[in-house]
Order: sequence, then structure tokens, then C-alpha cells
Amino acid sequence: MGEANTTQLKFTERMSGWFSRDGATYEASCKDGKAKGTTITFVVSIAISDLERAIRDSSTPAKFTGHLDAPAVSGRPMEILDGTFQLMVPDPDHVETYNMRYRMTVRTVDGVRYQFDGIKVIKHGLPWHAWKATTTLFVTLQTADGPAPGDVVGRGIMTIPLVGFLKLLRTVRVTGAKGFLGRARAKSRFGTAFMGRLLPIYAGEFAEHHRFSEQALGPGKSRPLRLPEPTTIWCDGAKQWHEGKEPGPDAWLRLTRYQGGPNGPLVLAPGFAMQAHSFALPTVDTNLTEYAVEHGYDVWLLDYRASIKLPSSQTPFTIDDVATVDWPEAVAEVRRRTGADSVQVLGHCVGSVSILMAMLAGLEGVRSIACSQFTTQTVTSRLNRTKNALNMGAAMQRLHMKGVKPGNKPTLANKGLDVMLRFLPYPNGEHCGLPICRWINAIFGLTH
Repeated sequence: MGEANTTQLKFTERMSGWFSRDGATYEASCKDGKAKGTTITFVVSIAISDLERAIRDSSTPAKFTGHLDAPAVSGRPMEILDGTFQLMVPDPDHVETYNMRYRMTVRTVDGVRYQFDGIKVIKHGLPWHAWKATTTLFVTLQTADGPAPGDVVGRGIMTIPLVGFLKLLRTVRVTGAKGFLGRARAKSRFGTAFMGRLLPIYAGEFAEHHRFSEQALGPGKSRPLRLPEPTTIWCDGAKQWHEGKEPGPDAWLRLTRYQGGPNGPLVLAPGFAMQAHSFALPTVDTNLTEYAVEHGYDVWLLDYRASIKLPSSQTPFTIDDVATVDWPEAVAEVRRRTGADSVQVLGHCVGSVSILMAMLAGLEGVRSIACSQFTTQTVTSRLNRTKNALNMGAAMQRLHMKGVKPGNKPTLANKGLDVMLRFLPYPNGEHCGLPICRWINAIFGLTH
């Protein structure tokens, strides 16, 4: 009864390309197959049995039937058995990457079976990359029977041209919807849902409201922290320390203590524009603060004046200020409250370089330092040197750009710059297309 009332969508797709039994990669196989004239073609009829479910979840499997023609494997077309199609499946090994999956068992007229696995790779890129990604299928054919099932028989690359795609659209049929308008509405909703998933990947600057949704990113990972109740103190403009988690309007230092035992005290200092709580996030099984506390350390998380949790981050300052003012004040307060002769420090990024600068400036009371990411002999990129020479910070302020900060609503100028940042060179393998990634890469370089 339920299946009779379910809206279904069907279409026919034809893809073809080049296949080889000898190539070690998809590209090499395609090139070899083209040179030898060994083609590969399939014609499949795909049936989405529950359209509403497929709209909600793009990884919903759909069945398909048809035939596969690969003369290098069989002289006659092979029947498709157990064909399964998934529109978009998250790739667990690559950030912001999805796969269209075509999986099937094929059988020759002699009864020999093979496993066909095809993927289209959908990943961050410029808008005009979307066509190639959604029409290029990377194919692997493996044995299904015999003494060594799973052995690779060959590889190839299949595509669908524009004319073929237009023919595909003409084959789309909807059943289970009422009347012409109902069928048209069902087709439109399916197409809109698919394009809505592509838009954040290939044109994210025009779909900011999609980029941070649970649908786009998946549910966040969280858990209770395995930490004692913290003690938080902050320092005001008169260098007076106060108890309390919420810093005052003139706060420029904050220390959060997790007392795990007699070792230490251990001060953890994060990178520029980060908050010290980044050392105690619930997004990994055991964070650094938990590890140190479990091993008996008296841990102090240091938010210096660059922390986004402090109002001082909105004021002008230099790393020299962090080194000659923030570090001496923080170390002195930790020693005063613990009675320790010295502290140990782990510094990341600017937390690393600033503690080393502080030591070179004569800071006492630190007996060991672990440094992460960079130290005092800093060599920056040509892009950063150019931005510094052009005084880009002042230019952004004149354009009323709010900068990178959680909760900021993007201005029109921010949007315009975000579009321009799409054209900054990225190294191969960089998949993150989130607006925050483009801004961080443009400001700091590829730090994450």
C-alpha cells in the first residue's frame, strides 16, 4: 500500500569512454585504451523508488538495470546484475568531497561475472568545474569469481557529452504523483535539491547560508570533557586580576586552570586569533588538556591579547607586546598562585614565537618550552610580503570589512572579496572550499 503511494523517478543514462587492462591509473588506462581503441560503454535505466527520501538524503541507493559493453573483456555486451546508484555520498577520506557511485555486477554470455565500481568525484572548485566533475566517471573492473575474486581486470574513464545529458533529461519520468503539475513539481524538487547540494561546493560565496548548515557539514561531534571544574581569571587594563569566566571590557589576558596534579604548572598558549580553549575541544577522543591532566599536570590555558575571546583582540598591538608584556604578567601570576619556582610552556604558532621572544627579552621562571609550527627565524611568503607592503589591513578597514570572526554577518564588501579570493592559487589536494578556509589561506597562508 505504501509503495503504491510513493513518488518514483526514473531515467536512462548512457556513458562511454576508454578502458584498458594495462594502465596503473585511471588516466593512464584511458590514454592506453584510446591508443588501442578499446572502448567501454553502458546504458542503464535508473529507478529512484522513493523520491522524497532521495531528496532528503542524497546517498539513498537507487537500483538500475541495463548492459555494459567492454570489448577488451567480453566480445558481447554484458548483462548488469544488482546495479546500485547513489547520487552523492560523503567521501570519508577527503574533506568536502562527495562521490556519485555506480556499482554493479556484470555477467558475460558465458556466465563469467565481474564487479564494476564507478565514481564521479564532487569536490571544492570553481563553478565551471562542476560540469566536468558531474559528467566524468572513473571506472574499475574486478573479478567476481574464480580463485582470486577482487583482482583488478582494468580501469578506464567514461563521460557523458552535453548532447547525451540533454537526452538523459528527456528520459526522466515520474510515477506516483498526481497529474501533470504533480509530476512537474516532483522533477523540479529533485533537480533543485541536487543543484542545492552542488551550489555550496562550486559557488560557496553565493550560498553562505548553506555552508555551515548541519545538512552541509553533518552533525557536530561532541562529548563531555574529562576534566575537573576549571578556575578562570582575567586581567584588566590596570593589571588587576579578577575571578570569573566572562572577561571585562578592558580584559587583555585570561588564564583557565585545570588542576590535574603536582606536575607543572604547564601553560598552553594557542596561535594568533585563536582561543586557548582550542586545546580542550570535544571533537577528538582525547584532547591535549585532558591528556596532560590525566598525567598529573596542573594545566593553565593562556588567552593572550590576540585571543578572539578578549576585547583586546580588536585593538592594535604587535607580537612584541605579547612577548614583553603578556608573557611576563601571565607567568608571574601562575607562579604566584601555585607557589612554583618555574613553569613549563607549550606554545603553538604565535604562542610559540612569542614565548621564545619573551625568553630572548629576559623572561625568567620558565624551565622548559615545547614549540609548535614556527619559531623566531620566520620566513613568510611573497604574497604576505606584498600584502604588508600594500598595508592591506588599513585598506580592508577603509572598505568596512569586518574580517574573520565567528558570528560576523558578511557585508557586501566581504562578499565581493570572498569571490575574488576564489582566484588565489591553491596547491593540488586542497579541498576545503569553506569561506573561512579562503580567508585564512589569504591572510595567513595554508596553515590548516
